[in-house]
Amino acid sequence: MIGLVLLLAIAVGAAVLAIIATVAAAKRQLYRYPLTIRFVR
Repeated sequence: MIGLVLLLAIAVGAAVLAIIATVAAAKRQLYRYPLTIRFVR
């Protein structure tokens, strides 16, 4: 039960971040996803 709730919360969070990134791209702004590792600087 806890795993299902956690999976749903992660899916909703990913969808929200994708929508925010889409809006930023439409405005020609650079958007970095939070909690990502930058391998190349």
